[in-house]
Amino acid sequence: MAYKKINKMDINYEELPLSENDLGWINAGIGELQRVIKELGVNNDGLITPQILDEVYPFFKKGTRWSKKNRTYAISILGSGLGYCYIKELGYKWIIVKDKMGEEFAVKHEESNWTNFPFSSVRKRLKTNEKNFFTALIESFRKEIK
Repeated sequence: MAYKKINKMDINYEELPLSENDLGWINAGIGELQRVIKELGVNNDGLITPQILDEVYPFFKKGTRWSKKNRTYAISILGSGLGYCYIKELGYKWIIVKDKMGEEFAVKHEESNWTNFPFSSVRKRLKTNEKNFFTALIESFRKEIK
């Protein structure tokens, strides 16, 4: 699941706040992403925007120097970056969604009740080799939450 407008009547789940360790892990992912952005020469400030994520993403595709790194590494830093964009651009907040299948990091927009799963979104796109999706995702939800 990459995103869902959760209707509390449809599923049995719990929303949990992030622990200090969870937040530290996400922030470490964001910091690593900023380092990679600078190293690749995409942006010397380490600025994270959906457009910059679209520029960085191809470096993690199969056959590239960065694709030889652990796939979990790519999901963690790009997913942290996507969550960061939801928060900075659209006013979401980090949460953990817990259901009978387990727990997953998510971002939630309180007023609209949209819940998005940035790590799952990146995992899916890496698997399908989709490109230029970060900007499209943020823009589609910008329209949805208005």
